[in-house]
Amino acid sequence: MKKTIIIAIGLIFLSLTANAKEKLYVLNSESTGGSFNAQMTAYAEDLKQYYDVEYIQGRGCNKASAVIKNVVDKGEQVFYIWDGLRIADYLNGLNPLCGKLPNKNNFVNSVLKYGLFVTDSNGIKKEDIFKPGLKVGYNSNTNKTYLEALAKLHGVEWQLVQYEHSKSVILGVLNQEVEWAMINSASSYFQQSARLKALYTLNPKGESNIPPLAIVSKFSGADAGVADLFLLEGGDNLKLRKHVSEILSNPKSKTSIWYNTANVYTQTIDLNLTNGVERSMKEISHWVYNKK
Repeated sequence: MKKTIIIAIGLIFLSLTANAKEKLYVLNSESTGGSFNAQMTAYAEDLKQYYDVEYIQGRGCNKASAVIKNVVDKGEQVFYIWDGLRIADYLNGLNPLCGKLPNKNNFVNSVLKYGLFVTDSNGIKKEDIFKPGLKVGYNSNTNKTYLEALAKLHGVEWQLVQYEHSKSVILGVLNQEVEWAMINSASSYFQQSARLKALYTLNPKGESNIPPLAIVSKFSGADAGVADLFLLEGGDNLKLRKHVSEILSNPKSKTSIWYNTANVYTQTIDLNLTNGVERSMKEISHWVYNKK
């Protein structure tokens, strides 16, 4: 009888062990109020069918890099989103902790997007953005360099006002702290489109009846897109990449619903691993000014 009980307990233990899910930390590397948090929150929910998921916040390159190192040092894996413009900051020599470069061992996916110039609903006209002395909002050092170069080409000087993230940039516009602002994705605009007015997009094809900046400026970055990266450290990125592909292929997944609502991102998941990395870095290279 005792032998039968022991065997039964052993079988239950083996069954539980076989069905146990791998631990996966899901990290938002930026602010809690932006689109990065929304994307990773959706992924965290969808990935629960495959992993034992724990969600954590990073809030910028310095803290996020420390969190990633801590997780990996413990022998665990962490899936995180990384701002392509932060990588450009690193490549421009601005912050060594922002250098999370994609490679064949960590790349899972990326999304491509285009920046947008916006003002409030009663703000300046499109043709007036190149007037001197305007207050212009932005939220990254790379954006600042971009705007300085754009202003220089057009022979004007602007008063540049820095904000923490895209949400605070939008609030700055709505509070009329600046005449117009540059945001890194149209998603922030569409969330507040009733109160905002789009001026130009960096998408060379235009989008949603918003004209491309390239029609009024010969600036070399007028049609520059950027890629935001989804990377894995401490685990099998090919396995996770397969699960992410399944999530994005499911129109009912929380992640797919979010992207369909945002309607401003292009996924690279259908590219092979090498081409996905290369395409992502090609877009990021638009924002690297200290090229050797």
